[in-house]
Amino acid sequence: MTEIYLCDNELIWLEQMEQAISDFIISSDWALAIACRASAPQELLNQLMQHRTSGGIYFLDINLRSEMNGITLGAEIRKLDPEAVLVFVTSHDELVMDTFRLKLQATDYILKDSGNLRAQIRETLRVVESRYGRFAGKLSAPRVRLETGGFVHFIIKNDIYFVESEKNQHKLSVHLRSEMFTLAMPLKELAALLGGDFIFCRRGCLVNPLHITALDQKAREIVFDNRERCHCSHRAWRIVADKMDIKVF
Repeated sequence: MTEIYLCDNELIWLEQMEQAISDFIISSDWALAIACRASAPQELLNQLMQHRTSGGIYFLDINLRSEMNGITLGAEIRKLDPEAVLVFVTSHDELVMDTFRLKLQATDYILKDSGNLRAQIRETLRVVESRYGRFAGKLSAPRVRLETGGFVHFIIKNDIYFVESEKNQHKLSVHLRSEMFTLAMPLKELAALLGGDFIFCRRGCLVNPLHITALDQKAREIVFDNRERCHCSHRAWRIVADKMDIKVF
C-alpha cells in the first residue's frame, strides 16, 4: 500500500486535491490510500514520524503561511522518507526555483490557478504509477548513486528521462521529469551504471525509452512524456524506432 500525504493551509484546495486523488484511486488498480490531510507542516510531520512511511507520495502547497513553507517541509520529509515522491502545488511558480536550489528532486509541479487542478493531479499520479506502480515498494526500484555539487543522490533509474553531454565541457546534463542537474562524469561510465535499458540516440545523448511518447520523423526528434524533446541521429533513428516497435520508412 502506497500512502499519500496532503498539506495545504486552505481547506478548499485540500478538498479538491483529496477528491482528485480519490477519483484516481477508484479508477486505478494501484493500492493507494490517503494517510494524512494536514493544514499545517508540523501536523504532517507528526503523522509521518508516527507512521514511518517509506515511499510515500506528498502533495505540498509551497506557501503554507507558516514558519515552515512547503519547500522546507519537503526537505524535512526527505530526511524522514528518503524514497518520497514530492509534488509541489502552488500559485507562486516563481518559488519553484528554490526546490532546485535545495536539490529536492521533485517529481512534478502543479499550478493551482491553471483551472484544471484535478486533471493535473490525475496526470501526475498516472505518471508516478507508470514508473513505480509495478514495484512492490519504492525501495525495490533500481537506483544509481550520483554525486554532484557536494550532494550524493540515489536516483531511481526510471526517474531519468535522458542524459546529454554539455558542449565543450566535461559535464553531463541529467534530465528528470521536472528537474535538471549537472554531473561531472564521463557519459560512458554513467551508461554502464544505467545498463542496457537506456540507449544512445546520438553521440553524447542517452535516452530512457520508458518516457518516450512519440517520434517526430519530420524533425527527427524524440518526444518525452514531459514534453521535452531531443534530437536523434539518422543512424540511431531506426534503433530507437525498433525499441519503440515503430516502423520507419
